[in-house]
Amino acid sequence: MGPEPGPQPAQEAGRQPAQGAGRHSAAAPVRLVEIALSADGHVVPTHAAHADYLTSQRLRHVSHEATDDELTVVQEDPRTGLRVTVLVKATASGRVIHQQTVITNGGSAPQTLAYVSSAAITGVLHDEAGWRDARAHVGYNAWSGEFRWRALSLEDVGLVNTGYPGSTGLNARFAQTGRGSWSSGDALPMGGLSRADGVSWAWQVENNGPWHWEISAQEPDLVVRMSGPTRDEHSWCWELEPGAQYSTAPVAIACSADGFEDALRALTEHRRAIRRPNADDENLPVIFNDYMNALMGDPTTQREHTLIEAAAQAGAEYYVVDCGWYTDEKDWWDLVGDWQESPRRFPGGLREVMDDVRAHGMVPGLWLEPEVIGKRSAAARTLPEDAFFHRDDTRIVEKDRFQLDLRHPAAIAHLDAAIDRIVDVYGVGYLKFDHNINAAPGTGERVGEAMDGHTRALSEWLDSLLERHPDLVIENCSSGGMRVDYAQLSRLSIQSTSDQQSPLLTATIAAAAPSAVAPEQAAVWAYPQPGMSRGLLEFTLVNALMQRIHLSGHLDDVDPEQARIVADAITAYKQIRHLIPVSLPSWPLGLPGWYDDVLALAMDGPAGELVSVWNRGDDAARLQLPLRSRGAAEVRQVFPAGAVQHHWDEAGVLTVTMPAGPSAVVLKVSPAQRLRHQGHIPACGQAWGTGG
Repeated sequence: MGPEPGPQPAQEAGRQPAQGAGRHSAAAPVRLVEIALSADGHVVPTHAAHADYLTSQRLRHVSHEATDDELTVVQEDPRTGLRVTVLVKATASGRVIHQQTVITNGGSAPQTLAYVSSAAITGVLHDEAGWRDARAHVGYNAWSGEFRWRALSLEDVGLVNTGYPGSTGLNARFAQTGRGSWSSGDALPMGGLSRADGVSWAWQVENNGPWHWEISAQEPDLVVRMSGPTRDEHSWCWELEPGAQYSTAPVAIACSADGFEDALRALTEHRRAIRRPNADDENLPVIFNDYMNALMGDPTTQREHTLIEAAAQAGAEYYVVDCGWYTDEKDWWDLVGDWQESPRRFPGGLREVMDDVRAHGMVPGLWLEPEVIGKRSAAARTLPEDAFFHRDDTRIVEKDRFQLDLRHPAAIAHLDAAIDRIVDVYGVGYLKFDHNINAAPGTGERVGEAMDGHTRALSEWLDSLLERHPDLVIENCSSGGMRVDYAQLSRLSIQSTSDQQSPLLTATIAAAAPSAVAPEQAAVWAYPQPGMSRGLLEFTLVNALMQRIHLSGHLDDVDPEQARIVADAITAYKQIRHLIPVSLPSWPLGLPGWYDDVLALAMDGPAGELVSVWNRGDDAARLQLPLRSRGAAEVRQVFPAGAVQHHWDEAGVLTVTMPAGPSAVVLKVSPAQRLRHQGHIPACGQAWGTGG
């Protein structure tokens, strides 16, 4: 189970000294867990890294239990009575460990937590060259610019070997931090490390609120620690009464000898293993949403009727009415929260539109933004004052919205009543949950604890909602991809990947999305427009064909030839979509750069490989794509027809000649013989977080 050598259940687990790392070779031990009580500082001089806390030093081993795929280690602080349990489970055929820390106050006095690590990695570098050659991987994220991976040298991120073994260099570190309720507002809650020999790690923090990870020097090696919210980064403290318990955000760590991208493949397997079983991620129905480059939040009965007809003819299976349906005004932003239909927009009632969707053989859906209340909505006046976020005893206003505090029963009752009514009255089978403001840093006097409590209450509410409505499909959206995490996506079946309106830029987002989201959960916009050239029309459709289709655009205004191309793309998707949930992603040209002219995404499974190729450049491009298949194979052009030349080399290289951009294609490689390469478990140091 897991990378070797296995965990050492001890208060401090040492490791063998690295060779040739500076002037000395001794290496300090790394603790299984770092924990800090609010009044406990560090035992050595430090700057910012979460290391060498006095609380951690006091922990003593109590017990441990190991099975083939699980490990439990219990430690205790004899001074306070805190009991610290580290839970480790192997997933993805042993290529991923899933780790969490549980703190129980077994003492007689309250204790206040200021930092608790969920997991750690050490044993990363083998020698001095490792400091020069290793790379840190960061997934930068922004509104309409999601999933932008960069590989950075240790020196570029501020980490160098100063030659003092055991020294933390006053805890020099490179850190990434998520703030508030946008878990991926600045960066994905993920990261990675890779060595020149290919041994690599990828990790994800599974929290829908604040998180933190850091790489720090503990010479001659590095230590990576991951956690949920912290005092230093998020003003977080958690008061633990006697007998009370606190569980950290889970962390998943993948290790591979075949590079960082292969570690990402292992995380894909893990995401599938922890996800709530649901039909949506098995069947991958085609979704039409009326918003993007179409109605843009201004729906009416007549506009919907013409789009419903066009969407059905294109082959859509779900039809979602996005924002604006609940207000008579064109500006819908500050009127969210009451969730009552607009009689001006729908004179015959919104149910008439939902019935029209069903009459065209599709499942109806609606957009909501459950966690916020607009300033001008009735709910802003009728809900109790303490059901909202406050700062300095004043209700927080974020762009004319108030943030609900889901720890309050009135907030939950308001949402339950609204959603149960919508499901009952309109018969919807799909809800798009958006979240367009960041509620950071929190509410009340203990803002970090309140933010943590709110996001945990959100998870509990989603669980209860899906218990009542188990067949309801719920989309996770937050201004596109501002809350991409597996606290949400272990529960919800589909993720909006972006609000990006340009098909040329959407291609980069689509190509990189499977690095952070299982492809059967990653919804990508395809928005045909009447004025598009054939090449651009095919390009925007290819963007979505290897993941989940979010079809939009003015399909009711396209000409017959354009409508045929759209329908052909949807037909092609329905012929390959069964392959997506059993395939793993790879990037034949490497993870895409934002400005790259050519992009490629491959997904291989038992029946072969799907490959999407994009050319955004002005010139034709001849590309050689190393794939995972070998031997004789048939290469079939899935979509579009013609215009692309391709040649298969039995050594596993697919050569594709793309016309000048914008051009794109989806190909299917069906080999007579498959290379059954799932990666192998290398000696990845101490990816258990034991340091041993």
